[in-house]
Amino acid sequence: MITPTGIMDHLLWYAIPKKAVDYRLSPDSILSAWTDQGSFLFHRMTGLTCQIEYSVCSIRKNLTVERSKKNPLPEAILVLQRDILLLPEGSSPLRVQESQFNINYMPARNHRQYAASDKDYIHLTIQYPLPLLEEFRIYFPALSPFLEKVHADQPVSLLAENGTITKEIMNTITNILLTRKSPAIHPIYLEYFSRLLLFLLLLQPADKAIRSKFCYREIMKIRLARNLIKEDLSRHQTIPQLSLQAGIGERQLKKGFKELFGMSIHEFRLSERMKKARSLLQRSDRSLSEIARLTGYRNLHRFSKVFTQKFHRAPSEYRKNPNRSANPITTK
Repeated sequence: MITPTGIMDHLLWYAIPKKAVDYRLSPDSILSAWTDQGSFLFHRMTGLTCQIEYSVCSIRKNLTVERSKKNPLPEAILVLQRDILLLPEGSSPLRVQESQFNINYMPARNHRQYAASDKDYIHLTIQYPLPLLEEFRIYFPALSPFLEKVHADQPVSLLAENGTITKEIMNTITNILLTRKSPAIHPIYLEYFSRLLLFLLLLQPADKAIRSKFCYREIMKIRLARNLIKEDLSRHQTIPQLSLQAGIGERQLKKGFKELFGMSIHEFRLSERMKKARSLLQRSDRSLSEIARLTGYRNLHRFSKVFTQKFHRAPSEYRKNPNRSANPITTK
């Protein structure tokens, strides 16, 4: 757990700090605090074997935060916003810059982290159990000297130089943070993406890393724009409107949307509208005019034309037999 040194008695663990609201995830396992030195949010999640912590700290005054660990384990530290400086007991300082990561083992149960005033810090840490790392060791030889030091209870970093958070790594991080799975499958989901993330982190030293063109803050805003489109497909928000609501420039929004989702905003909106139209035709008795309206088309003819281009059948024909192939195979 991370707490500001010397102010434990003044922590208020009952509300999400205003500064951290933009980064709030699901309400489970959230600790939040507000003091005269800053606002703090800690979100803890558990996979089947991996322990995940997402931290957001908005600092008002220079301070040192102190972290305690019951059972030190190797952990991946991924810095999403603002460089962090860790000061482990009995070890050399460890600095990880924004958009960088490393996998470290710090045997000391306590270490400190320096935080400067008027800064927002966001980072993700994932603790990996030794048996899992031993499994990966077969495929990633660089783990061997790392694990030897871990078994000897010596401080060690996997990479001599911090790795880069690439687009693939960032996408995996957002899958972990933005999950809305049911409680029954949530640990399995988290375990899967935690292991995928470990694979990508270990793979990077063998490949030339290409850093994502967009930082964490921009990615979250681009995802917000996507969610705004999906929330109401009957509306046609223009790019300037989406840009304003998401708090990101139009050019960044268009380029980032294409990089993250592999399609333009127009292509994405069209795809989501047609998915919804197909679902409504299959699962409801709404009229074609109403389905057209719900998917953003005021003109039924225009809706029918777009649907036919997408699925090679008119909406009325699709409703009669949704399971029939649009291009049946004929035999002679």
